[in-house]
Amino acid sequence: MYINIVMELVKGIPLSDYFINNGRIDEKTSKVILFDIMCAVKYYQENNIVHRDLKMDNIMICNSSSEDIRDY
Repeated sequence: MYINIVMELVKGIPLSDYFINNGRIDEKTSKVILFDIMCAVKYYQENNIVHRDLKMDNIMICNSSSEDIRDY
């Protein structure tokens, strides 16, 4: 039996650093971030993939500008 670890290079900053850099965020921005996270988790579940270390340090924000996230 084998365990495969799949990793890839992702550009961006961790979600925790995004909060540190931007402080409080508005409801619209948090809604976009949470929606994207839930879509990813749903995809994992539908494909029998387990992410065993889901935390803010492992969620990458590709575009760190809060204005760009709100325009998503």
